[in-house]
Amino acid sequence: MSEAYLLWVRPLIFFITIILCLTAEILRPEFKHDYKSRVKTNILLLLFSILILKIAFPYGPYALTESTNSESSFLFLKSLPWYLDAIITILIFDLIIYWQHRLFHTIPWLWRFHEVHHSDKSMDLSMAVRFHPGEIVLSGLLKTVILMVLAPRLEVFLVYESILSSMAIFNHSNIHIPPRVERWLRYLIVTPQMHTPHHSPIKELTNSNYGNFLSIWDRLFKSFTNESNNSFGLDQVSKNQADSILHQLALPFQPRLKE
Repeated sequence: MSEAYLLWVRPLIFFITIILCLTAEILRPEFKHDYKSRVKTNILLLLFSILILKIAFPYGPYALTESTNSESSFLFLKSLPWYLDAIITILIFDLIIYWQHRLFHTIPWLWRFHEVHHSDKSMDLSMAVRFHPGEIVLSGLLKTVILMVLAPRLEVFLVYESILSSMAIFNHSNIHIPPRVERWLRYLIVTPQMHTPHHSPIKELTNSNYGNFLSIWDRLFKSFTNESNNSFGLDQVSKNQADSILHQLALPFQPRLKE
């Protein structure tokens, strides 16, 4: 398959995931919530982030993946059989994404950017794209470093990127999953019900269940909770502030009484 066709794989999977999860949200929602003003803000944040990414990384991660060689990388996973490349890439990226997420909660200046994601007062699949452009750029810098170290195949990196975006949509979705099925699923992956405590206004719950794809990291690093939750957002951010695109873009730079 040519590179041009490969680059269509991730957006295609992304939109299919959105359609499936949106259909499930409409047919079997977990809880009632507001779509209107929130979704507009979330989509605008996504568009701003895409624009900033294009400026900050004009050549994108795919060109970097293709250009890395054994002299410019540490592991050079391209030299391994494809299945080993895939397993190692997915595991390492998912572990690093877990710790990146956890650090955005524990380091005050990083939390200022990540607050934008958590200020949403409802939870549905649109929350998966609600990030401050500053956080997206920082994540892009980290991803660039990891790609230079690992040097995976382009196909393998696209598989992980597809998993990352699809799971973000899925575990932020307002989908009711039968409890018996969900209990089994969360032994392997992060489900919407497992992720809802992470968006609670209660700090102890917010600082838990950081995983995006595999649930093992939260269990391994003692950040897992079985608590349930149906309230969302941050107490210090009002509904009007959470739905204001200008307020959300300015949020990381506003003076605080204390961190």
